[in-house]
Amino acid sequence: MQLSDPRTGDDPDDTDEDGVDGPQYNFAKPEMMVLGEKMPTGPEDAREWWTKKIPELAKVPGAQFGTIQRETPAVEGQDARNYSTTATRYELVSGSLSEACTTIKWCEVIFKQYVYIDSPPKKGFELLFPRKKTVTINGDKVTRYYNWLTWRGVTTNTRKRHYKVDRQGTIGPEDGSAFPPPSGGSGSGEADWPNYRPVLAAYYQMTRVAPWAGSVDALAAIRPDLLLGRRLSIAGANPAWLDMRTVIQGVTVDLSAGNTYISTGVPDHLSLQSMIDRQQQLYSNQAAMDDRDNQDQVQDNPALSLTYDSNARISPKAPTVSPRGEVIWSSATPEPNDYGFRVQLEYDEDGQKTGATITPGKIMLNGRVLGDAPASKDLPMMEGEVWLNLILNENEEITGMAVISSAGTVDPFMLTSIDGARPSRLFYYSFPLAVIKGDDVIQYALGTIQLPVGGGTYYPWGP
Repeated sequence: MQLSDPRTGDDPDDTDEDGVDGPQYNFAKPEMMVLGEKMPTGPEDAREWWTKKIPELAKVPGAQFGTIQRETPAVEGQDARNYSTTATRYELVSGSLSEACTTIKWCEVIFKQYVYIDSPPKKGFELLFPRKKTVTINGDKVTRYYNWLTWRGVTTNTRKRHYKVDRQGTIGPEDGSAFPPPSGGSGSGEADWPNYRPVLAAYYQMTRVAPWAGSVDALAAIRPDLLLGRRLSIAGANPAWLDMRTVIQGVTVDLSAGNTYISTGVPDHLSLQSMIDRQQQLYSNQAAMDDRDNQDQVQDNPALSLTYDSNARISPKAPTVSPRGEVIWSSATPEPNDYGFRVQLEYDEDGQKTGATITPGKIMLNGRVLGDAPASKDLPMMEGEVWLNLILNENEEITGMAVISSAGTVDPFMLTSIDGARPSRLFYYSFPLAVIKGDDVIQYALGTIQLPVGGGTYYPWGP
């Protein structure tokens, strides 16, 4: 139902310089409510958030959360005025964002968090903990199963805020409440909008019950003056007719047949169509009067100038950033068998790297095993290159070995002479086994090392 503003008169100081951006057009500017959910900040508040993303986590007892990592990748729209790499506190869960509103900012984030258990995962949950490593807890070495849970989506800097989809991106109250009701069409704010609530409530109540309309044939001649203007109910038939109390609008008596025809309902002059026709006629008459007044005014004031709002044709920026997010599953690297010379990292219960170990491997010469190397499983380094240095005598016996972070001396065996004699001296070998980069190990040798022989050999140089 549409009602007009009863206030009259023009404010001489109001030049309406805002054009379509003036408050008199607020009714045509939709409001947007933006909602955000707080992102985890550490192990304490991570379980509830991640369980919403991965419900299976609720079925894993003892799962512990740890370090958080955030990345802000390059995305389309990052040059927008409302994009900020610092707007990562809340996940955008409802509402869309417009570039016109620069107060509510957004960012696309890759959010990672470390999760682990210290016992083998149950069947069906291996994907949640696809990796394992050895950690030291209270002096004991424990196999830890872990994963980096990864989520990518849109975040924002607000938990709840309203804004208008207009050219200015008008922002709502800081407490997250909705915009207050509009006050005044001129923008002065001194006069409130009229209170239409009582008349609308009365109109609503009056129109709740639809009037009955129809006709009744009575098998007897009834005097019309006993019927017109009265209400009609019918007993002994449809129960709803007993309480319909419809108004009798017309009576026709057939004297020859002795019948009476009764019509009920809304009179034609009070019907909805008649109201619409009268309203359209009023509009038409008013438009004709306005045209005559304008023509008279132009004749009386030939120098009248018109103002044109050049911004009226410019549409506000539409909201383009909506909630989106997904959990990213990465396939785990297949766990290798415990081959010789395999380098593994160790961590404490806080996830900090504490050391590195190596599995001893076989050293062979001409198809014969000379022994295992290195002598100790513990490595002296946690970062950088891992080299195995060997020392052998002329009898093909290993007399020394060491693991260092750089290449050692290389002086291999020479081919055996015809009489089988070798000079009485030492021979040296150096092999790159692996390189440690942070939490990653790049393996160069696994399994067995075959010693090459200088001056010609059937075996390739190196492991």
